Amino acid sequence: FGIRAKGAKFTINLVATRDQYRSRWRMAGGSLGFCSSTEICTFYQPPMTTAVLMHEGTHQILRKFAPSAPRWLHEGVACYFECSRFVFNEKRRRVELEVGLLNSMRCMGCQAQIRADRTAKIVDFIRGKGGDPYQQGWAFIYYLAKAKDGEYAPRMHAFFEQAHKKDVVERFQKIFKVKDMAVFEREWREWVLALDPSKGVRMDSAHR
Repeated sequence: FGIRAKGAKFTINLVATRDQYRSRWRMAGGSLGFCSSTEICTFYQPPMTTAVLMHEGTHQILRKFAPSAPRWLHEGVACYFECSRFVFNEKRRRVELEVGLLNSMRCMGCQAQIRADRTAKIVDFIRGKGGDPYQQGWAFIYYLAKAKDGEYAPRMHAFFEQAHKKDVVERFQKIFKVKDMAVFEREWREWVLALDPSKGVRMDSAHR
């Protein structure tokens, strides 16, 4: 997405059990992980450990790159990266991080919301007025990153820096060259419903 957090260094606090996590960070409540401006705090919870670290780490990077970004963008991008996984590249003989995978859990969640007509209108959603920042947020970011052979992807970083502006819809249309938001929303809904969650990365449970 063009995000660069130069010089950003974060501390990762990983404890063995959930009880230790709750005892050490009482403000964590029922969460499986949280982040501050300088650290990520969580506990060992396979298969969700990597997902939590990726999700919370994304929040930290966004705070450095786009400190005024709205919540839906924060959660949408964090959900986009939470299903990243480490794979061994046989050719290069090294472990690499695979990103941009289909998040089965978020996909199924947003598809159910679309079918039940419980998603916010896109113009309202990007204004921060309604909608699920996790499920719809993921589906919106995933669409921008993957739809139309990646046509929208190179423009995403420019939008991230302006997503907090009052005239965000107009800025969105200008950056992504969208003439009709109603048409854009219809295409987004149809595209998301056509995704096959079984072909994505499935995690046992949400960490939020």
